[in-house]
Amino acid sequence: MSAGLSPGGSLQQASPEWFWWADRRSGSPRSPTLSTALSGRSGLQASLIRPALPLLSLLLKIPSMRRRMITSMAASKTRRAPRPRPHSWGHAVADWPDGTRRESWLRADDAMDYTADVLTVVVRALRNGTAPRGAYTPAAALGSGLATDAGATFLDD
Repeated sequence: MSAGLSPGGSLQQASPEWFWWADRRSGSPRSPTLSTALSGRSGLQASLIRPALPLLSLLLKIPSMRRRMITSMAASKTRRAPRPRPHSWGHAVADWPDGTRRESWLRADDAMDYTADVLTVVVRALRNGTAPRGAYTPAAALGSGLATDAGATFLDD
């Protein structure tokens, strides 16, 4: 998922459907920087599955249906697959009212490991008292150093 600052300075986040639509409209070749959850048919599948979720929710309230679903999921087998790429990427664009534009890429190793590392850095900052008190996103509380402290690298244009 990509996020950027709007001209007013507020953070905007795009939905998976937006990425699927933008990818289709761009006519560009497949981009390795988009995760498979946000590109290809999975975005379309998500938009087709979404209307069925209320019915599925009602069915799962029935104890026998819920038990059957849990048993079925527990019995499923998955196959081990190689990592699709060595790095995970993040992209941010900031536009200011004066026309200034800043774009940056963030490269991290495995996304799940990186997420755990970010959480670890945040918890340490909270425990050590170096994070501000109040309700903040991790990046707002600890700044861009949070990303590098968690092991990522910024590749600025």
